[in-house]
Amino acid sequence: MISRSSLAILGGSRIREKPYPSWPRSYHIVEDALFALWKSLLRPRTKAPKEADLVSRFEYAFAELHDGGTATAFRSGREAVRSAVLLLGLSSGDEVILPAYADPSVAAVVLETGAVPVFADVDPATLTLDPFCAELNVTRRTRAIVAFHFAGQPADMDRLMAVADRHGLSVLEDARHAPLARCGPHSVGTFGTVACFSFEASRNIAIGQGGLVFRHTAGVPEASTEAANALRFHPDKAPVLNHAARMTDEQALLGLAQLDRAELLAAVRERGASILSSVLAEVEGLTPISRAAYTTRHAYNLFVARYNPDAFRGLDRRRFLMALNAEGIPAQPGWPCLVYQLPDFTEHHPKNGAKAAEAACREAVWFPQNVLLANPDDIRDVARAVEKIREQADALLSRTDL
Repeated sequence: MISRSSLAILGGSRIREKPYPSWPRSYHIVEDALFALWKSLLRPRTKAPKEADLVSRFEYAFAELHDGGTATAFRSGREAVRSAVLLLGLSSGDEVILPAYADPSVAAVVLETGAVPVFADVDPATLTLDPFCAELNVTRRTRAIVAFHFAGQPADMDRLMAVADRHGLSVLEDARHAPLARCGPHSVGTFGTVACFSFEASRNIAIGQGGLVFRHTAGVPEASTEAANALRFHPDKAPVLNHAARMTDEQALLGLAQLDRAELLAAVRERGASILSSVLAEVEGLTPISRAAYTTRHAYNLFVARYNPDAFRGLDRRRFLMALNAEGIPAQPGWPCLVYQLPDFTEHHPKNGAKAAEAACREAVWFPQNVLLANPDDIRDVARAVEKIREQADALLSRTDL
């Protein structure tokens, strides 16, 4: 007979029968916003951002949450990434430095422009682009650096901007994981030449689809400003945008409904991450990645930890994650390989290596943000499940069918 305390994957009872809070959430305010949309269509349009069409209102509200600037919203995250890269003004043969451990979307658009992606290692503590490694890869052909704010953790923007300033480089902030995150006193998106955000269902501001290009007025070179103005106000004349690429009123409506709660939910995620970090500190084998001293707000689109198989008698990460999910704790290994290991990028292997990025691919465990939105006792279930698996690792190791 199977004990109720046995691992759920082996037939025992689960730690959690109740799911974690759903994401994206549904609010009654969305219904109110739909009614407001109908009313707005009956009113004459004005030029004031707060009174303009829904897309302009969303752009204005988003920019205000990020220390002000110019925001241009798109129907898809892919179009936002594409437009942000093209605003860098790259030419064929130009080199762009990117982190090896990242979503490949930006690197794919860099290739489309004819530019050359150059992959650099990440900081082993934060898994964001290591400024020292980035500078090692600068050559006379380098034109830009991509700073990816991984999992909601800002990259080390002060050091990366210092590298960019020394070599006269543009900087693209890939902030798709990091709306409302802050690096020191400043919001992400306000350091570089241009930034991009996205609003897919897994993002902190979840519209289902959508993206946004953001430019902080004080830091935009004149050439970029001219290109961006053409993009924003003359989409029919701009090569980076067509009419179908603009965000729809329906998307903007959903976005506006969420921006009202964005600050509150950001605080809830940080509280949840603090609890989870604390309880995992008491359980051997799963260590959260560091929160940098310069990070004054971590967006926590993901909570990421490192898995140590030695604490589980050599149990591999795949079976650990199978057991964890069976206990009712959602978790995944993240990206299965580094960007330069994908078929399109095999000719762009990092010349200086990427040991920290390779380790992240082997060790990372990603928890979705909705775990952090739960109440404290539900968050503690993560540690209970990890400890249960650790105590019964031998039973898993003996099963050759898993």
